[in-house]
Amino acid sequence: MADPDTKKFLEDVKTGKPRRFVMIGKGIKIISLIVYKKGTVEAYKKKAKEEGTGHFYHGVVGGKGQNIIFYLSTEDGFEKPPGKELILKDHLASKIGMKCKPTYEIVEQLPEVSEDDDEASPDSNEQTAPVDASDLAARLDQLRPSIKQFVVTYPDRRLEILKPMKAANDFVEAPDSRSRDAAVSALATWQRSKNYSPI
Repeated sequence: MADPDTKKFLEDVKTGKPRRFVMIGKGIKIISLIVYKKGTVEAYKKKAKEEGTGHFYHGVVGGKGQNIIFYLSTEDGFEKPPGKELILKDHLASKIGMKCKPTYEIVEQLPEVSEDDDEASPDSNEQTAPVDASDLAARLDQLRPSIKQFVVTYPDRRLEILKPMKAANDFVEAPDSRSRDAAVSALATWQRSKNYSPI
């Protein structure tokens, strides 16, 4: 049975809002595909496996209009697509009710997924407030001990934290408006991630 929210989140993708996905594949067949916005990969991996076992894939789905792209990262160990794009197209049409032109793309780094692109967050003013390099450097220094402890406690979620933290460090080293936005997003990502319950 298809996840009821997957079609809704794929409709978001059609409007240019990237979302995350997990997939279970076996041979040429797609056993399950879930598209989501918030939560951990491990939580949705467990949910996807309820439909059956097989090879596990995860990444970000982006694009716009009919052209939907399923991105998988080499940093996560993916060197080739899960299967044929025609199989993906048929699965989306028959299981999810979504007609589109999907493709797979292997990239080094996944596109960013905003968790607040269509809803107001209680602390959104703090997350979007202007920040300069010295202020961010001070925040990072305060966060480093808890980040290190988090990585030690949950080693399987290491990339979940270290990848966005790199964006913050990049801003400190070479500040500009684009890296500032990434840095603020990184701080918000850390605040959310440390509150996730371990799976």
